[in-house]
Formats: sequence, structure tokens, C-alpha cells
Amino acid sequence: MKYSFEKIFIVLFLLIIPDLFSENTQWYRGAFRLNSSVSSGGETIDTIARKAVKTDLNFIVITDQFLVRAEYGFPPLRNLFKVIKTRPSIKTYGIERYLNKIKSAEKNNPSVTIVSGADIAPHYFWEGSIFSENLTCRQFSEQMTVFGASSPEFYRKLPVIHNEYRFESFADVLLRLSPLLLTIFGLLLLFYKKSYYSDAQGHNYYRTNKFKIFAGIIFSITGLLWSLNNEPFTQKLGENQYATNAGTKPYKKVINYVNKNKNAGIVWSAPEATMKMELFGVKILTIPYIDDVQKTDSHNGFAGIYGDTSTAHYPGKMWDKMLLEYCNGKRKVLPTIIGESDYHGKGIREIGHIQTVIYAKKCTEKNIVSAIKKGKSYALQTTKNKYIQLENVLLQQGQAVAKIGETMQVDASWPIKFTISGKIVSDEKINKKYPAKLTIVVDGKIQIDEYVNISGNFKWQYFMHIAGNDLKKHYLRFYIKTTDAGWLLANPIFYKL
Repeated sequence: MKYSFEKIFIVLFLLIIPDLFSENTQWYRGAFRLNSSVSSGGETIDTIARKAVKTDLNFIVITDQFLVRAEYGFPPLRNLFKVIKTRPSIKTYGIERYLNKIKSAEKNNPSVTIVSGADIAPHYFWEGSIFSENLTCRQFSEQMTVFGASSPEFYRKLPVIHNEYRFESFADVLLRLSPLLLTIFGLLLLFYKKSYYSDAQGHNYYRTNKFKIFAGIIFSITGLLWSLNNEPFTQKLGENQYATNAGTKPYKKVINYVNKNKNAGIVWSAPEATMKMELFGVKILTIPYIDDVQKTDSHNGFAGIYGDTSTAHYPGKMWDKMLLEYCNGKRKVLPTIIGESDYHGKGIREIGHIQTVIYAKKCTEKNIVSAIKKGKSYALQTTKNKYIQLENVLLQQGQAVAKIGETMQVDASWPIKFTISGKIVSDEKINKKYPAKLTIVVDGKIQIDEYVNISGNFKWQYFMHIAGNDLKKHYLRFYIKTTDAGWLLANPIFYKL
């Protein structure tokens, strides 16, 4: 039986066309970094999910605090004689119980996708002395956020300070128990007796050696306490809190651990936030850790919009420096930005006040994590139920097209066209104009910086000439700030010459 070319083409077209149009890529709105009553929040995970549905959010990322514990030990036996302060966390609640609550909440609220995660503080350290009344706990709130991991074993072995694992190699156990040799020696001193005289009837006579008894007691107690202080059956996964020169090592350790799990991602939380307080006469201080964000590689980025003032997105500042490193090949992983809600359910801010908006075919957990890691997203801050909503963002040259988080090939001899379209979403009935400022940044330098008035729908188009430099690839990014409808910070579009 013979088939004409036209018939074959029609059959192939009919087979392929459903896949092309069955899943249209679109924007999905979500809230990243939400705390429930498991740790520092005031609402259950199920309540948060119901609120997300009412706010028309498509997804939420629950990230309760994994482990909140401060510990100060008195030398030389810091692990035996110490003061401990803890707060509710995933560890105290139960890891499996926490993950099951998330699954249950998603089952009860099927219209919202829930991604599991955790807030982690990998390290802190002590400065000063309790005797000099200047004891300070430094960087207790230098936090990162893990998202996308749903395995209890993953969380059990997170290498953060005070996380402990109850399994150790036999050789390590013996090494930590080695001070017991002192105890054995001390017991020998105490109980070993040598007679100095024996009478005719065979009776032995012994002298009491007070020094030997004293030495035996000291050796026995020292060996026992030393062994207990070594915590022989406990593997500590984090770094020592008394080491002030750990630098970025604790954070690199966590990043490397998370990267072994392809389903998970890790971002820095609120890198420019400051926290100062005093508790029980002890100063607790966390200064902005923006330098640590830049010094560490292979993480997935940081919070670009959050509850505190942020400047890392300003042209030529930290984010541009990191993006240029990525374009030069010096940085392995794309440093994206997210909108960090930091929601605690206590009336401070609404659940949708700060959002992360992703671009994906379906709003599944896998797609959410992938979109955030690949930068197919933007961060958004709303103001009184008003916000900017993007509809289309395109970088074009001829037939070549790229969207947020994508890369395209271009010809340096021709200009590129950049298009941004969207609208202001508002519950106001009047057609109000919103003054706004649009900033377009190319390779760390301002390309467009202009004031506009947004009224309802908007569409802006710009033709730009490509500047030549030694970068392996280039990027374009933008942000929009309004006076009364929040602001938006987008991840870059990349292009190669």
C-alpha cells in the first residue's frame, strides 16, 4: 500500500500537535518561605494552605525552622557543663511527622501545590567571655533555605550546627573512649596493693598510701569525664561553635550536601538583614552576610525581595558581580533571586504580600523547584492588594527568541528587541495611573532607566545594540518599582554572541 507525502505529513502532524498545545506554559504565583506552628509560626500547615487558596496562590513553599538551639559550654569540659536554649523546630516536632503534615495539607487542599523545605542556620560562634560580661553569640540568624527535599533521611543528615547523628564508626568510638585508659590506670592505683610484711601465720600487712589513693581517684574521674565529654556515640554534623575562624566553611558544607540531591535547591535568606538583641545577659548579634553569599559557590541564589531593605539588586552591586562570574564561567550555578515571604501568620504581613512567580507548563513540585533553580521566575512585592503582573517578556533577534531564565544565540552586528508586557492588578474601580520606574540592566550596567505611568495593561519595546566584551555569555535583567502597586524584580535572560 502506497502512502503519499501529504498523508504522511498529516498523520505526523496529528500525532505531534496535541503535545504542542496540551500544556501551555504560563505564570504561577506562589509564596516562598512560610513558617507554621511547627516552629515559629502561629498557624498550622493546613490553615496556611487554605489561606493560600483564598489568596489565589498556585503554590507555597513551607520551610519551618529545622533546628533552633544555642549552646554554651564551660571549659575544659564544654560538652558536660553547658547551658542550652532551644525553641520549637522540625527536629523537636519530628521530621517524619512534619513531612506527613505537609502531605496531608496538600491532600486537603488539592488546588495548591505544597513544596516541603526548611530554614537552616548552619553555624554561629561565640565571642568574648561570660566572666568579662561581653559574651556575644555571632551570626545566629545567618540563614539559608532548603526546598524541594522530601526524604526524612535527607534532613536527618543535614550538616548544620547541633544536628547529631547517632551512628559512628567503631574506630571513632574507640578513639573517643581512649581516655578511659586513665580511668583503668587510676583503678589500678586504688586497688592494687603490695604487702610490706608477712607474719609466721601468713597474714599480710599493708600501708595506706594517701598519695596513691588521691592519684587513683583523680585519674579515674578524669578519664571518665574526658570520655563522656567526647560524646563517643554521637556524630556532630556541624562545625564547632567555639571556632571563630570557620569563615564560609559551614555554609559550603551545607551547599555541597544539598547539591547531592538533584530534587532539592538551596538559597540564602535575607542577606542584608540585621538582628540585635540581648537574652539572659548574653548579646545576640547577626550582621548582614552579603559577603558570604558572594564568597560561596554552587548555591541557587538568594532572596531579592523580602521584609527588610535590600540593595543587592542595584546595578553593579552584589547580584551583578555574581552574574558576571557566572557568565565568565567562574561560578558553576546560576545565582537566581526569589521573593521571600517570611510568613509567620501573626498579622505582620499577609501570606501573598511577597511572592515568587514561576514560568512553567504545570504547577507541580518538580516544576516549581526546577523553575526557581533555573531562574524562570520573578520576585514580586504587592501593596494593598495591588501588584504588577507580567504577561510576556521576550528577547528577540530575527527568529531567535528567549524568555526569562533562557539563553539564545545572537548576531553582534544586529540590534536585539526587548519586549515587556503586563498589567496592574488592582481592586480599585477607577482607571488609575501608577507612576513607575523601569530599570533595564545589561551585563551589570544600566541600559534603560526611565519613569513611566502604568494604567491597566502596558507593553514596552526597546531596540538595543549589543556591546562586545570578553564574557562567554551575556545577560539582560530588569526591575519595575511603582509608588502604589509594589515592585517587581526579574531574573535575567541570557544571550551568546
